[in-house]
Amino acid sequence: MFTRRSCQIVMLAVGLGTITSTLGFAKTHEVSMTAIETDVVIDGSGEKYAAWTFNGQMPGPIVRVTEGDTIKFTLTNPATSKYPHAMDFHAAEIDFLKNYKAINPGETISYTFVAKKPGIFFYHCGAPPMIQHVARGMFGAIIVDPKNAKAWPKAD
Repeated sequence: MFTRRSCQIVMLAVGLGTITSTLGFAKTHEVSMTAIETDVVIDGSGEKYAAWTFNGQMPGPIVRVTEGDTIKFTLTNPATSKYPHAMDFHAAEIDFLKNYKAINPGETISYTFVAKKPGIFFYHCGAPPMIQHVARGMFGAIIVDPKNAKAWPKAD
């Protein structure tokens, strides 16, 4: 037979177990990207396009995390670049003016954010003129899976 005190202890233990298991899922991901201005071949005849890329890829690399995870992001703009570059993660809820500022060639910027909402979000270079940076290849996706894997159907 449970007493009121034993019920409180069981409830406390269940609550602590839930908190511990929830916290146990969160991970920290170190994500580094380099702004690379390079020519990429765009067709079978060898036609080249003057692209601006993240890590030499167009589109940039896919970042995949789970809701509640922390992302420690670093963007490097090599001294060999001609233009300033930036990173705007649409999955991040952080100070836009502080973290998404353009960095000049030879500079690096780092910031941290928590992926608070599940979904598939765009990221892109936010340096002006932003549309030119996106058109030249500085964009990609960050996938934030829900904490509860059963919240969405299993992906193929």
